[in-house]
Amino acid sequence: MFIKKLNIEINEEKFVPEYKEKNIQWFYALDNEAQIILFEDAYNNYHSLLTVIIDGITNSIPVLLFEELTEMSAESIADIKRSKTDYWMLKKHQQKVEVICEKPLFTLCGTSYNGCGDIIHITSAMLKNATIGTKWEGRDSHNCGRDLDEESLEIIYKNERGCSCLYRQWGTTDDDNPKDWEKEPKIIWFELY
Repeated sequence: MFIKKLNIEINEEKFVPEYKEKNIQWFYALDNEAQIILFEDAYNNYHSLLTVIIDGITNSIPVLLFEELTEMSAESIADIKRSKTDYWMLKKHQQKVEVICEKPLFTLCGTSYNGCGDIIHITSAMLKNATIGTKWEGRDSHNCGRDLDEESLEIIYKNERGCSCLYRQWGTTDDDNPKDWEKEPKIIWFELY
């Protein structure tokens, strides 16, 4: 598995079977933008831990295990906090900040017998900045023609209050010889202003 934060490939075969799932979760947590990495130092390096904290949930591995699996020093991890004091100072600061995120107004995703394609989240900013004729498509990315379900959203009218979009959905049946189908198009009004 490739870990972006460390820019290395981790060989999962090195994990002890008993702790494999926990170790996989720990390494994947490094790439989560909400993570905090804490180096919990012990008097001897054997008991020192690397802890990843996401939304108050912690997962730890021994520093020596990290260094054995990655062949790199734990000290080299970017943005690592050196003590619990660092962590609690950061936590106290975060409690003073209110974060408000815009939720998508509409989501498109193409699927097939082999899985889901890329998910496209349509936000109000995207609709406000787009012009008539702008089109987004949720397509399957697995090159599978069976049980296909794809969709599109196209701006067909726009004024100072919002925009109308034409929503289409089409695909194929879940058969050995798939047959094409298409649903009746829908017009959706997005009130934006």
